Amino acid sequence: MIDVSTDDGALLVHFSQALQINSVQQAHRAIVSGIESFEGKHATIRFTEVTRIDTTYLQLVLSLILTLQRRGIELDWQNDSTHVEEIMALYGVGFDTLLAATGGR
Repeated sequence: MIDVSTDDGALLVHFSQALQINSVQQAHRAIVSGIESFEGKHATIRFTEVTRIDTTYLQLVLSLILTLQRRGIELDWQNDSTHVEEIMALYGVGFDTLLAATGGR
């Protein structure tokens, strides 16, 4: 499940529950729509109670991070899901390292 919204001039992309391939196209459309209408300079990616995350969602998140970086949007992320951290580690990608490399936090 994904929710894309703005709050106090910041873009919030909130991922939760099961992030499976059958919903990634809908998530992509929501993100594209949110970014196209966003004029601010700060975004947060949040993971809450994620029970499953497919490779397609990891690719979507990585693309989102790079897109925000290219647009000069400051980024941070919040994660309360150890499952996301475990899957990222399996792929050899750490969000802290990735965000530091792209200027986020």
